[in-house]
Amino acid sequence: MDRKVTNVLLAGVGGLGLITVSNIIGTAAVGVGKKVSSAEVHGIAQRGGSVTGTVRIGDHSVSPLLGDGRADIILGFEPIEVLRNISKAGKNTTVITDITPVRVITPTKFVYPELEDIFAEIEKRCARLYKIDCLAIAKKAGTAMVRSSVLLGALSEIGEFPVSSKALLKTMEENVPARYKEQNITAFKEGANFIKAQLK
Repeated sequence: MDRKVTNVLLAGVGGLGLITVSNIIGTAAVGVGKKVSSAEVHGIAQRGGSVTGTVRIGDHSVSPLLGDGRADIILGFEPIEVLRNISKAGKNTTVITDITPVRVITPTKFVYPELEDIFAEIEKRCARLYKIDCLAIAKKAGTAMVRSSVLLGALSEIGEFPVSSKALLKTMEENVPARYKEQNITAFKEGANFIKAQLK
């Protein structure tokens, strides 16, 4: 898709690798000659607190923050966090999300909604919804710690994303701990294969 700016919104909670993924996306884009504007917004400063990030690829002069309906791609690290940010989706938005909920202990009583209800609401607000069991794929790759790489791999196969799978994978390899490199590579490739299968 030929557009001046590609807007990627990342939505999740602390501890799932969202900031690392945001940095990898931005670094990969710069590495292939793209201009990038990015920002992160942290919620509660602890594991489980809401975190969002934006990466706008194609023009570094634009504001890093997104208005409603402006996201081209939403990358979801946690289902309900995608729903909380679904106002950023528009009629052409692609949503890729992990299906595994993160239930956080809060000061007030909170009942996590049914996943089917969350996904039904998201699907009404976007063009395409891809649901991935990142946790299961990551465990199969060797460790649950690489679930964010499953999402990166999935992102690499989305047509709206203006950075090649090869460039994104190379950047990821350069920015993950050496002892988990092979697991991250496997997780990335499995995420990419998941989307390829959906696009057939």
